[in-house]
Amino acid sequence: MNELREEQQPRYMEYLAFLYYLGTFFFIGRCFPMHRMVWFSFFISAILAAIILYAFYRYIKNHEIGKWLLLSAMLISIFIGSFSLYCFTDFFHTCVLNDTPIWLFPSAFLLVCAVMAKKDIHVLELFSRLLGPVILFLLILADCSSISKIELPYTHGFLTFDGFINPSINAFWGSTILFFIIYFAEGFVLLTLLSLRKKSPSVYRDTTKGLFVSVILLAITYLVTVLALGPEVFELLTYPVYYPPGLTQTAEYLERIEVILLAVFLFSEFLKFSLLLMMCREAVSFIYTAFSNSSTKETKASYQ
Repeated sequence: MNELREEQQPRYMEYLAFLYYLGTFFFIGRCFPMHRMVWFSFFISAILAAIILYAFYRYIKNHEIGKWLLLSAMLISIFIGSFSLYCFTDFFHTCVLNDTPIWLFPSAFLLVCAVMAKKDIHVLELFSRLLGPVILFLLILADCSSISKIELPYTHGFLTFDGFINPSINAFWGSTILFFIIYFAEGFVLLTLLSLRKKSPSVYRDTTKGLFVSVILLAITYLVTVLALGPEVFELLTYPVYYPPGLTQTAEYLERIEVILLAVFLFSEFLKFSLLLMMCREAVSFIYTAFSNSSTKETKASYQ
């Protein structure tokens, strides 16, 4: 029985976390204008979130996950899902499927995610294990292709206070706080969901590893985009990461790199929404069972 229980515990959590965190800031441009130092905000906010999440994980490791914690995770999942769906829908309607009804794609997308959320979490882990290395390779390929579009004049004076840091210092602190809140909220949900299945130090270690791999790749993607477009143009675009790869052709056969980026973040959002819906399902099931057991005990006590 113990061996069977061990086999059913979550595996490949670093791949799961990598895809879960990856798509967070690709579609956020509609709600928060990007600035030239946004890539550095990713690092600072992820480090702060990892520290607070460690304290949170120590708490849930030493205490039983109760209904109030699950209820909080469910409400946070609803908020993250609503916010992400708004950004996601706006991007597709603006840049990809602008001739289709705005409700069509998110409805179909949520339906597919709901079907996947009914499965066991191990299905999502296997999905992330198979696609994680492929997506990692595609994202590195897209970044390498975009590097060829870097304009050397933009690299001169890079990180100088007057030319690069000072114009965006206020936006930098604002975005760092916002990204920290988002990373912590997403980590809160992920750690709660995985800890329902496995109480082990590897839960925090593996999910944090996935977080920082996604942050490093995302920061490189944004940094390359800033240097390719120039900071002034970068800050004018709603979805700046989506455009430079479309200008890139490598060896006359690798074209439309932005489609690769789109596929990468689409898979990431699919996994994230499936996990958020799964968290809501687990919370509702746990709370319903707890209240049912409580009602049964009260009924038996009244008869006695």
